[in-house]
Amino acid sequence: MRQAYSDEAGDTGYEFGAQRGISSRYFVMVVLVVPDPERLRAQMAEARRRLGKSQDFEFHYRQASAGVRRVFFKAIAFEDFSVQAAVVDKVKAPESLRRQGKQGLYNWVLSGLALRAPTTLSDVKLWLDGQGKHARFLRELKNAVRRACRAKGRPQQNFDDVRLLTSKDSPIQCADMVAGAVFEKARTGESESYKAIRSKVEVWWQVDFGQEAKPP
Repeated sequence: MRQAYSDEAGDTGYEFGAQRGISSRYFVMVVLVVPDPERLRAQMAEARRRLGKSQDFEFHYRQASAGVRRVFFKAIAFEDFSVQAAVVDKVKAPESLRRQGKQGLYNWVLSGLALRAPTTLSDVKLWLDGQGKHARFLRELKNAVRRACRAKGRPQQNFDDVRLLTSKDSPIQCADMVAGAVFEKARTGESESYKAIRSKVEVWWQVDFGQEAKPP
């Protein structure tokens, strides 16, 4: 059974404009397919040692300094995992999607990534960051991805299972850091962190509701 880990950056809101500009323009979701999670955990443990941090220290992109990011991405640069990334320009999202709220956006984006994956996913267990999610959310997400794959005649793209995992687990923290790097690249056009994982990006789904884009 292969293991994959997913996290997101940005938010799911649609409050834009000068008067209501509290939502991020972009919503990013990444899926990391990790052949050897234990090796990744070991590399992240080494990064903590280099930084002089305890092994309880959690990597989170938004809170990490430039120095922490640099050490982290250097530590994982040669790890064998692949990245599938969706970058949603929410400003251009149709009203039909906006009305579905957070659940609808998650359902739609994860289904789209599954259908764009370069390999089958029926032997992959996907772990999501459990923060802010609950059993009903997870159940509806799993059902939505299953329906989307069946509707396209590609049931092999449905994950074997989808579970929640605490952010204390290192591979979920890795997904957080990668999502943050992708978000920074989408928002500013530049990201030293993204350059470190660019070669691992197999899918870059630029969702502007009009055209596709290749990885930058």
